[in-house]
Amino acid sequence: MTTIAPNASRSLIEPQRLLRSIYVGRLILAAAIYLAAVFAWRDADRELTLIASLMVTVAMVFTGASAFYSESEGSAPGPTFLSLQAVFDLILVTAIVHITGDGSSQFAALYILVIATSAVLLSTTGAFLAAALACVLYFGDVILLTDSALEVAVWLQLVVFAVVALSSWYIAARLREARAPDA
Repeated sequence: MTTIAPNASRSLIEPQRLLRSIYVGRLILAAAIYLAAVFAWRDADRELTLIASLMVTVAMVFTGASAFYSESEGSAPGPTFLSLQAVFDLILVTAIVHITGDGSSQFAALYILVIATSAVLLSTTGAFLAAALACVLYFGDVILLTDSALEVAVWLQLVVFAVVALSSWYIAARLREARAPDA
């Protein structure tokens, strides 16, 4: 005779707990980038330092308002709220990638983290849109906003990024589908 644990019906990842982790991670990341800009203040580009300052300020205000809303709301946050969180995180990651690299930032992998959390919190369509937006933002930053030469290596990097981003979405969507109870 098989018995089911009392908490087996609960989701493996609680959306509210994941959302709190996103808030904390967002603030830590924005503060770390700001501190890095402060320590390199004399040598850093003024425009990038301004972006870092604005980024940490907006992240604190947005995260504070989001936490207040999601914690004071009686029910779980809706799809619009969660989509707004994903869009904000993608914009924040784009700012970080722009600040830390001239077309080749090591922080570009953060896009994949946002896509993965979006796949958990959003619908399959919403997660796909987050993955597509990540590609558009990263490509736009590399192609339009950096001074790096668009050589074959850069294009290959962009193709690899798009394949990884969309593959991450697809795998997460398939796992979510497999995890869904039969109707």
